Parts: sequence; structure tokens; C-alpha cells
Amino acid sequence: MLLTVAGCKTKDNNTSDSEAKSQPNIIIVLTDDQGFADLDLQGQLADLKTPHLDNLTQTGVQMTSGYVTVPQCIPSRAGLLSGRYQQRFGLDHNGTIPFPLKEKMISQRMKEAGYVTGMSGKWHLEPNRNQHAWINEHMPEISGREKYVDSDIPLEKKIPYLPTEKGFDFVHEGRFNTYWANHTLDGKPIEKQQIEIPSYRFVELPNFRAP
Repeated sequence: MLLTVAGCKTKDNNTSDSEAKSQPNIIIVLTDDQGFADLDLQGQLADLKTPHLDNLTQTGVQMTSGYVTVPQCIPSRAGLLSGRYQQRFGLDHNGTIPFPLKEKMISQRMKEAGYVTGMSGKWHLEPNRNQHAWINEHMPEISGREKYVDSDIPLEKKIPYLPTEKGFDFVHEGRFNTYWANHTLDGKPIEKQQIEIPSYRFVELPNFRAP
């Protein structure tokens, strides 16, 4: 799973060439569960090839002392996108709350600086079935259950938390085969909506046991 955030400086009639060059394009790639040895450039595994990421290092800067501020995926993304320690706004782990609507994201700040922004991949910062406190507060009609499922939270409750509402101009967000997007895979603009891409499906194998 990965989250990609891209920012490209827009150039209009009021923007000089020097101003455009002073604000470079920015790409952030965040992957789940990536270890030190998971890039070829680290020289740990002979059969691991990551040429494009290696090229970014060779033509840019490699920083060797960067660390996430939490080991779980949702608060880790929240910390990166907000630029703040996630515990400052109560998102300590995957089962607490969605990304607070009042918190500002890097995408919103970049737009204020004149960038065009986009994201693709895993988001998972909207309300989810494990956030019992949020469900009990915002959906009292179903509160108090011992367990919730994904379908308990309707799409309209999630939309305010999705990247189209958080400063991203181009969005193709999702996992497996369900996506929230405002463009197709070939780049054609569409109204923001939930779409299905049937290329990836879970297939249950009979009599299969994991080793």
C-alpha cells in the first residue's frame, strides 16, 4: 500500500520564471511496513530491484535519519500530512478517530502557496469501523454495539474526510477494487465519486491454509 502526494507549481501570467523555479515540484511516497532493507540502494538483498526509487536517491538527496512518529499506518499518515505530532489532535492509533476536520493538511498549505496537488493510493483517514468513540458520538442511531462493520458507516459520513475535501486537486484513492476518484486511470476528469475497478478481487481457495 502507498500514499503518493505530488505538488506542482502552477505558472500564470503573474508568475515569473524565477518564481516558478524557486518553488520546485514535490513528491512524497509513503509505504506501509517498509523496512530498512526494502530498497536496493541499501545493499542488503541481492535479488531486490527498485531502480526508480534508487534513481531518485542518486539524483537527489538521501536522508538517513528520518523516523516515523508512530508504528501504525493511520496516525503515521496523519502526522506526515499535518506536519504535527498526531497525539496532539487525538489520533494515537488506528482505532481512535478519523483525521480531524479542523486540522490543516500539507495539501491545503501547498495550494495556498500556488501549487496544484494530487494523491493516489491508500488514504484510510476517514471514519472506520474500529473507531467506536467516533461512531457512538456521530452516529447515535447505531451506537453501543460491541462490534461494527465497514458498511455501518455510509459514504456521506466519510466524504468530508476524503482527500477531495482536504486540498487535493487530483484524487484516485482506495484499496483493492473500490476507489474515491475525480479522474479515471487514464487521466480523464470525472465528477468526484466512488468507482469500482474490478481488476483486483479476493479469491478464496478451497482447502488452503497459510504456512
